[in-house]
This record gives sequence, structure tokens and C-alpha cells, in this order.
Amino acid sequence: MNPDYVQSLQTSHYSPADLTYRLFPGELAYLIDDLYESTQLPLELIFNTVLTTLSLSCQSLVDVVHPHTNMPEPCSLYLLAIAEPGAGKTTINRLVMNPCYEFADRLIQQYEERNKDYKTELQIWNTRQKALAANLRKAVNRGYPGEQEEEALRNHERNKPTRPVRPNFIYEDVSLKALVEGLNEHPEAGVISDEAVTFFRSYLKNYPGLLNKAWSGQPFDFGRADEKYHITPRLTFSLMSQPDVFTNYIT
Repeated sequence: MNPDYVQSLQTSHYSPADLTYRLFPGELAYLIDDLYESTQLPLELIFNTVLTTLSLSCQSLVDVVHPHTNMPEPCSLYLLAIAEPGAGKTTINRLVMNPCYEFADRLIQQYEERNKDYKTELQIWNTRQKALAANLRKAVNRGYPGEQEEEALRNHERNKPTRPVRPNFIYEDVSLKALVEGLNEHPEAGVISDEAVTFFRSYLKNYPGLLNKAWSGQPFDFGRADEKYHITPRLTFSLMSQPDVFTNYIT
């Protein structure tokens, strides 16, 4: 957005409704206006949370074309809101983000059901694998070529059950390693917290390489000991902080 236009908005005396309709398209402006009228929470917090929800919901589906490079880029947003205690940070986050949290819960429930099936299928597969390996060993011990037994074992290996992916896509208090592991399995996600102090105290804040590349949708390599990951994540990042907490962080 044009900085001069933003400054003009900041110094002008628009009503909340006027400001909303100047900044957002129709349907979105209606939503924001309704949220403001029903909650009377600060408009800036509502803007922040609505944009966070849009970014999280759309980043796997939508690219934006930068006007200077003419190249498609993720629509992911990085946002920070600073508000006094009691301003309504948690309230507006729960209200607007609730559909995302409910969707995440449903995905986890579906994953847990699939994981139960996977464990059963894996037990069956392991039992058959042991039997086929025993058949091959018996054939070799008896001096037979064991070609049929070997082929049966190879075919069985190709049918090994695939472990379902745990669909983590909303993080709040997460370590660097856990975030990388999660993005390796589900590359579109969000780090979203209405208590930013957890991030300010974490090791993740000291690793801007991942955060920068996740915002721009660039590949990222991460290696620790014998664990190596190559990921191309898309990450929404949204923090809400109290003023003193943020001041302590930057000083």
C-alpha cells in the first residue's frame, strides 16, 4: 500500500466504517464492520486477525504477482499487533480464527482414525513379511534358488502401508526443529499467537533464514546430525503482544 496513502488515513478523521470500506473490498468490509459493531474491539486488532485468517486460508491456493518483478509469489502475510492488556487480543483471535481451529481439530480426528488403521495394517504387513522371509530362508537352506520366494518378498515390500501425515498447520509455541519437521510433512502452515512472549523467548526468533524463506516461498535446507530436510514452505506469521513485552524484546 502507498505510504503516503497510509499516512493520510492515519491523520484523517474517518469513522471506523469509512476506514474499513476504504481499505477492504465489499464482502470483507461488511464482515469487519459487523465484527466491530458487535465487539467494539479496536479496529486494528480486527484488521490484523482477519488478514491473518485470510492468509492462512488462502496461501496454499493463491499466488500474487509482484508489480516490480512480474513473478508469482505466496500471498502469505507476516503481521504484528501491539495492544494493552484487556484490549481484546485473545477474544478477537478466538472469534475470527475459530473456523480454522475447528477445521484443524477435524483434521486431527481424521488423522487419528487413519493412524489406528495404519497401525493395524502395519502389524498385518509385518506378520506377512516375516512369513515370506522365513519361506525364502527355508528355500535357501534347502539348496533351492528361492526365486519365487524372493519375488513374493519383493512384491510384499512394495505394498508396505504408508504412514498418514499428521496435519499440523497452526502452531503457537513451537521449536525450530518441530516447525521444520511439521513443514516437511505439511508445508503450508501458520505460527499464530496472541501471546507473542512465547516467540520472543524461543530459539526460533534467532533463525530468520527459515522465516524469510517461508514467507517468500523459497526452498530451505535444514540439517542436524543425521536428519536432513529440504522444504518449500508457505508460512503465515501473526503475533499479538503487549507493549512492554515488545519493548523488552527489541531492547
